[in-house]
Amino acid sequence: MKKIIAAVCILAVSALLMTACSVTTTTPTQTQATQAATQATTQATTTAEEDPVQKLQDISNDVTKLWNEVFVEARDYAKTGKSCTGDPLDIDFVIANMDKYYNKVTEDKAYMDSLGDEYSDIKLAFDKLYDKATIIYNNLKEETPVANQPLSYADEIDLFQQYHTYFYDAVNELAWGT
Repeated sequence: MKKIIAAVCILAVSALLMTACSVTTTTPTQTQATQAATQATTQATTTAEEDPVQKLQDISNDVTKLWNEVFVEARDYAKTGKSCTGDPLDIDFVIANMDKYYNKVTEDKAYMDSLGDEYSDIKLAFDKLYDKATIIYNNLKEETPVANQPLSYADEIDLFQQYHTYFYDAVNELAWGT
């Protein structure tokens, strides 16, 4: 697929260069070649954007970023006063930046809702993790975790992790058969 897109892009650029570098007026053949190259590029881009497996992998990456950059850090900070790797952590910085991760997953929900029944298990896992993400997000917005203080919503984080793991594995199996 990447080779096709690359070839189409090369054709499009070549056609545009031929048109741009031409001293004489454009002939119908050059115009047709340019239009064909532009149309092929548009079709290749549309096809790449519509590939559900690739889109699911992108969504899985978005969910993983939310987990890694926000939820696991908040959980571990509340438990130990440190990051998930044991390093010092500025929890206020984590909370200040969590909107970009949560908002991306929120945008992904519309795509997930549009998928057909052949993705029902993946959709169910996403819906469940999204519900938990919303609960966790709202709790974090309401109150910043305190070092060495238990979170009242720790069970929600554990359930999010369960659904995230299932979702991640199901998407990888669909993509790679593993």
